Amino acid sequence: MKTKLFLLTVSVGFIFTSCETDMCKSCEMSFEVTNNSSLSITELDEIGVDVGYSDYDEYFAVTHESPGQYCDSSLTNIENEESTEDLDGDGTADIRTFWICL
Repeated sequence: MKTKLFLLTVSVGFIFTSCETDMCKSCEMSFEVTNNSSLSITELDEIGVDVGYSDYDEYFAVTHESPGQYCDSSLTNIENEESTEDLDGDGTADIRTFWICL
């Protein structure tokens, strides 16, 4: 009887801990001005103000994906995601967007 209870306890423990072994992180999209950009931080802030926000940081936070919790293959995909944006239409990338996951 003790052996059966022990095995049941161990089995239940594995069932409930298997869900907790997922590799998960909290991720937030971020940006940086590229070296090739002709835009300054002040000019980026002006872009944000022109469309009704206090600065470019606020504009970016509203117009890009919200922070969230990502696990396993979704986490791997998002950690490898990166893009560039040409904000002034001059043909060169002005900002690089990427995810920071902790």
